[in-house]
Amino acid sequence: MDHQDMLRQHVAELEQRIARSRAAKDLIEHALACPHSFASCEHAREQIAARIPPAYGR
Repeated sequence: MDHQDMLRQHVAELEQRIARSRAAKDLIEHALACPHSFASCEHAREQIAARIPPAYGR
């Protein structure tokens, strides 16, 4: 792998981290504005479930 490839890979990894951070921020902002408790908020539960892979073998 040459220097350019390594830099491109690093940029791609940073983009993934930024996307995950933005999604976490959006969920926290929603929780702050939502009139429901975090545990009972359907939107929050859907967002969390979408980020947790299903258990293997279920």
